[in-house]
Amino acid sequence: MLVPLAKVRIIGRSGDLDQALDALHRLRRVELAPADGGAASWSGGQGARVQDRHRDQLRLLIATLDALVGLRGDDLEHPGGDPQPAADAARVHGPAVDPRAVARDAVARELAALTPDVEALVGAVEVLRSEQAVLRRYVALLSGLLELAPELAMLEERELAALRLTTVALLLSSEGARVVELLDEALSEILGERFWLLSAPIDEDGIGCVLVHPQDDAEAVNRLLGQEHIRHVPLPEPYARLSLRTSVESMQRRLAELPAELGVAQTRLSEQIGPYVESWTAQRAALSAQLEQLDALALAGATERTFHLAGWTPRTDMAGVTSSLEGELGGRVVVEELAEGRADHDAPVLMRSSRAARPFQPLVRFFDTPRSRSVDPTGLMAIFLPLMFGLMVADVAYGAILLALVLVARARLSPRYPAFGQISPVLIAGALWAIAFGILFGEALGNAGERLGMPALWLRRDSSQAVVPLLVLAVSIGAVHVVLGLVLGIWQSHRDRDRRELLGHTGTLVFLAGAFLLAGIVAGLLPAAATTPIAAALVGGLVAVSVAGGALGAITGPLELLGAITNVLSYLRLAAVGLASVYLAVVANKLAGVGPIFMGILIAAFLHALNLMLATFTPSVQALRLHYVEFFGKFFLGGGRPFAPFGVPQPGSPSGVATGLSSSDMVRPASVRE
Repeated sequence: MLVPLAKVRIIGRSGDLDQALDALHRLRRVELAPADGGAASWSGGQGARVQDRHRDQLRLLIATLDALVGLRGDDLEHPGGDPQPAADAARVHGPAVDPRAVARDAVARELAALTPDVEALVGAVEVLRSEQAVLRRYVALLSGLLELAPELAMLEERELAALRLTTVALLLSSEGARVVELLDEALSEILGERFWLLSAPIDEDGIGCVLVHPQDDAEAVNRLLGQEHIRHVPLPEPYARLSLRTSVESMQRRLAELPAELGVAQTRLSEQIGPYVESWTAQRAALSAQLEQLDALALAGATERTFHLAGWTPRTDMAGVTSSLEGELGGRVVVEELAEGRADHDAPVLMRSSRAARPFQPLVRFFDTPRSRSVDPTGLMAIFLPLMFGLMVADVAYGAILLALVLVARARLSPRYPAFGQISPVLIAGALWAIAFGILFGEALGNAGERLGMPALWLRRDSSQAVVPLLVLAVSIGAVHVVLGLVLGIWQSHRDRDRRELLGHTGTLVFLAGAFLLAGIVAGLLPAAATTPIAAALVGGLVAVSVAGGALGAITGPLELLGAITNVLSYLRLAAVGLASVYLAVVANKLAGVGPIFMGILIAAFLHALNLMLATFTPSVQALRLHYVEFFGKFFLGGGRPFAPFGVPQPGSPSGVATGLSSSDMVRPASVRE
């Protein structure tokens, strides 16, 4: 459900603004909004420039602390590391130390003293990593070039010097085959027969070449390569005068030494910053709180003697907010609810569901956040979504396997991926419904349950007599779901005083009632005497929807009613997906007895695994589609903005850490100081 929010105005003495903001920050129950009412902004002129400068200083310090804490991620590179990501380490809900004792200047001095040593260690690590990456690339390239000329691999430096030969490694793009031909022609014009040029693809991105020529012709060759803009491979200085074979061997030895050196450098870096991480985290929290209060200061309105703040708070918390502020400020504050907030559709939204329905909130928000003063469908989604999923799977074995997989995955993945832990109850509920429907239909691995003597409490879906009852069940669920959506749409339209929408939803509901009753007559469930009221309902619904459609209602009305019928029939997929699943399981069981037993079991196991995978994803997608399209489309109003209380961390914001702030850190114009 959506918690009703009250728009409040807080009025007090200008000298108490710091204390009021500090109290609200620790209270975490009020989302601040720009103050109105004609009063001047609290910040302005010289004071505003000072605030901007302090705000920039805070952001710089916060970014520096994030970067320093984030360096602990380097511990992942060597054994024994137990890193804490920067985002998790720095963005905490409560500080480890009293933030009132943390001052910007003190933090800046501490960082200025420590940063040079940390930067030196980081630089050493980066140099080693860069050397490692460069040498790996060179080894791969030169090893490929040596394969082009195995004779060169046998030569050492003194032999090359005796022959007065020079070797050049070239690297061309993968489209450079034509360049090799042109280079060969150009070298022939300069050197005649006194050179050797070999080429071959090195990888997907390039062609490697080996050019051997007399040392006396080096200047002419280099000039030619420069004119043709052909990139050669300059070896790092320690390997520049070695032969290709010796260079590769030396590089490989160096690569074997680098991991140990890199581990030592990373250990030194971790030891350097480790003792400070806890204090940096607390300092980051305090500085973020200061930044948030500076941002909040710009929202305040002011006169020479008073300030006023505006914001939103849950209506049930009004008394607590008032008593807390009055207690903090000694009664020198007035908190009042503004009447216009009750009808403000742009108010923030606070979704508060029961414990059972809470895991379904992310699925609603994935579609959109409900608008203020609208219907929150989370509770209804918690009822219908698992039921639809279970009806489509409807297999005791599949449901049990899925349940076990979800429980194991939640135990292992939740610490690393909290979002999975939050949404896993949705899959658990679906798996339980799948087991329940599997008992109803007597299914376990398709018809294997029947062979094992498992009874069906209603019917078996693989029988020819099951199709019609399953289709009727699916349409019945669809009728209930769509009608419920229309009823909610009528209530929402009435609340918003939207007469056109109210008339359209009512007409659609009346038309659907007539259509359902007409189906009852066709099926022989209702007497023919009901034809007249049914016809009146159909005509009345059509007229109402057409009138609600305005000038084009004569065209759009029938189309909208046809769409409503189609919405109901869309729920036939509940039966269709379930039947496809059970028949695939039956086929798998039949194939288990064909051919050699081990081959049959292998094929059956593969098909059941495939069916289980399809039974996990397809029903989920189809059930979500039925909610998002057929159900939400009748009443859901999106575009809401989540409630963001002052003092609670907000994603992507450097401020918002719930903590207090020292009054001495606030900046305001001198003209309004007491």
